[in-house]
Amino acid sequence: MSHRPAGRALAFAVAATSLVVGCCNMAPAPTTVAAPEPAPRSAPDQTAPSGPAKPEPQLAAFSADLIGNNDAKSGARSAGAGRLVAVYDPATGVFRWKLAFSGLKGKPKTGQFHGAERAGGSVVSSLSFGRTIKSPMEGRANLSEAQAADLLSGKWYASIRSSSQTRDEIRGQLVLHE
Repeated sequence: MSHRPAGRALAFAVAATSLVVGCCNMAPAPTTVAAPEPAPRSAPDQTAPSGPAKPEPQLAAFSADLIGNNDAKSGARSAGAGRLVAVYDPATGVFRWKLAFSGLKGKPKTGQFHGAERAGGSVVSSLSFGRTIKSPMEGRANLSEAQAADLLSGKWYASIRSSSQTRDEIRGQLVLHE
């Protein structure tokens, strides 16, 4: 065991205590932060388009609630119901839809999109649902400019006819969602 002189040990203890106390009482030195210098301006990108960017065409979204009691000509009553959702792409002219239905009185025979806003409008013949009508189902078609104009102006409805009805058993107006 080493023996230190008592005076040295006392001096060391006083110095250490002073150092700790002095550090605790010190205020931090003020600091200044220089503002960053602005970046030099570069010449405009010569490859950038000069005019405003053309927006991507948006899909038009539609839905229809197909219900019974909706055929103006026959006054048909049905507990059947269905839901159709669809989108139209104006850039390609493609119309796509999905349909689900239930509760028809008879076996589904035909399903069509009609081109008039009231029940009994002319059939948009190129847009039948196909030969087999089942739920759920989906389809697509390329629209002419006239068909697209009628669709976008709210003149289309969808209908399903069953074996128990001479007219549409359920139908619903396509509604554009903006």
